[in-house]
Amino acid sequence: MVNRSALQQSDSIRSMQSSVSFTTIEVHEHPMILSDGPSVSGGPAVQIDWTQQSESTMSLDDYEASKMMERRKSLPQMMIPGSFRTAILVESGYTMNEIKETAARTPPPKRSLRRSISMKVKRLFKSRSSTSLS
Repeated sequence: MVNRSALQQSDSIRSMQSSVSFTTIEVHEHPMILSDGPSVSGGPAVQIDWTQQSESTMSLDDYEASKMMERRKSLPQMMIPGSFRTAILVESGYTMNEIKETAARTPPPKRSLRRSISMKVKRLFKSRSSTSLS
């Protein structure tokens, strides 16, 4: 026997529409600091600091309107040249000696790691394909 009350309750729950809306956004800015991350191919690595530098609040409509004027950047457009990262760090108070010492301690770039992994994967597939042919 089907419980009609439970079916009606289930239908009414399904018919309810949930929604979330936002009216304002907060933008937090953080300074760039010297990093020893291996994510760059040349020049010093930078990362954002945990310390918040500034905060601003704006309406979501204003934010969206300002973003519509900008095109989404491609990956190469988002990369910061090493000379520009060095200038940012020097402007922030780092000495060239601090920048050079950190760069010397930084592991090799990820690009060489990717190349190494790619070569290993190719060798693995090559060895598997030659053994499957035997």
